[in-house]
Amino acid sequence: MISKERAEEIIEKRLNSERLIKIILNTSVVAWKNKISNAQIESWLNNFNGQFFNKIENERKLALWLLAHFTYYTQEDIRLLCKNLYNQYLHEKLQEYMGMKLADAINNILTDTLFVGLGNDSESGNNILYHFRQENLLAKGSFEIDSTKTYKNLVYIDDVTISGNQALEYIRSRKISAENTYAAMLIATDKAATELSGSSDNSNHIKVISTMVLDERDKAFSQSAYAFSDERIAEIKPTAEEFCRAYGQRAVMGWDYMESHPLGYKNGQYMIGLDYNTPDNTLPIFWGTGNGWVPLFTRYPKIYSGKEYILDGRKYY
Repeated sequence: MISKERAEEIIEKRLNSERLIKIILNTSVVAWKNKISNAQIESWLNNFNGQFFNKIENERKLALWLLAHFTYYTQEDIRLLCKNLYNQYLHEKLQEYMGMKLADAINNILTDTLFVGLGNDSESGNNILYHFRQENLLAKGSFEIDSTKTYKNLVYIDDVTISGNQALEYIRSRKISAENTYAAMLIATDKAATELSGSSDNSNHIKVISTMVLDERDKAFSQSAYAFSDERIAEIKPTAEEFCRAYGQRAVMGWDYMESHPLGYKNGQYMIGLDYNTPDNTLPIFWGTGNGWVPLFTRYPKIYSGKEYILDGRKYY
């Protein structure tokens, strides 16, 4: 690992703030539906105040480099992923109806399938379920639960699963009888797919379908990280991790369970966001609000007790 001083020297010489801002703003206009503006970027950059490097400008260059590798899913992206998810499910099931006319096969599949959101009524799974039904022109009957029936196919739908643990707990808690159970995710990690399917011990018998699969390359500071694959700045990756850890600790102050996860929940290190929320596995420097931190993307935390909530990183009762 190189020294902090050497890392700062590399950043100063090899990263250009104006060029990075131009790339980010172009991405925002073309791909993110103008999600962020130059003024918002400037407000976010003001969080970096010289706590880590000698020069504030070098901290902001590094922050911009990370932002340039952020992936944001617009509502249009999410709807397209819902279409792709449905097509993947049909492709999976059509193999069981070889020789039958396509229209008849699809009709049989839908007759034998129940789609449900993964999670409580107010959580992301049911939000995605709404778009999923609309985009694929599905009848309401495909989503109505008959507790007396044993379904041939039960499909749980959600947006993102990183570890797979919560999804697995929820699926196990449901009392819906089915011959085949699927976890259909817009975005999943390879680790979550393994956890859900039980492929390591063949225990869960849940089939996983996902339109986007994240692996170690998507984690900001992993050995194979995309964000630092450029040889010009590959050396600074360990220092960049410490930079995000230092500022992440400030960003998650008051966020209860997140205070021990400055690089994202369970060391997530991801750089992803969705139109309606930002996962807690994403680096908190992008979404935290602790100790006056100004976020660039919004995260809405889940409130379970009904006795407390968090606003601007502070807990209220």
